[in-house]
Amino acid sequence: MLDSFTPAHFTPLLGEAFDAEGAELKLTEVEALGSNSTAHRQAFSLLFHGPRAPLLEQRIYGLKHASLGRLEIFLVPIGPDAQGQRYQAIFS
Repeated sequence: MLDSFTPAHFTPLLGEAFDAEGAELKLTEVEALGSNSTAHRQAFSLLFHGPRAPLLEQRIYGLKHASLGRLEIFLVPIGPDAQGQRYQAIFS
């Protein structure tokens, strides 16, 4: 299922909350990562913000969203900023 997602699936959800196994993460950025003519879709990145603590470790999380349902997504903590802890997921 995840292999059919594109940036267009997530762009309308900017600012919305996702439940990462009890931790609330807000989708704050959807970014296209260039094109590859041999790939079946354009690579893209999702950036989420969550609270500074507890820090979610790098691994696959079951993220739940009201309109998308449950998605198994590999999240990587990429450091804090003024809004909290940032997490990134890359789709290639």
